[in-house]
Amino acid sequence: MTHQLNARLYTKAGRFDQDPAANVPVLPLLARARELKALPKDSDTYGFLETELLRGRNAVESTLVEATREIDGYLVTAAPAATPGPPARQPRWGGAPSRGL
Repeated sequence: MTHQLNARLYTKAGRFDQDPAANVPVLPLLARARELKALPKDSDTYGFLETELLRGRNAVESTLVEATREIDGYLVTAAPAATPGPPARQPRWGGAPSRGL
């Protein structure tokens, strides 16, 4: 799981490609988001960058969903079996059971 998260945090090229040996920002698939506000919304460049960012967001979201599923699966298998606690004591005067305090 940490391999998946680190790969998404620090690589842009993906699993079967190689990023250049240069400074790569955290979440490189979303790193160009700041450029979007400087572009005219009706330009091709805006549309291409918006599509690139949406794909990047989808990739990041997919990685987080997969990691969450792995964690949930681990917690289900690692959690101890639920065992019933001691029975609640009944008060002598017939009121509600005490909580053992």
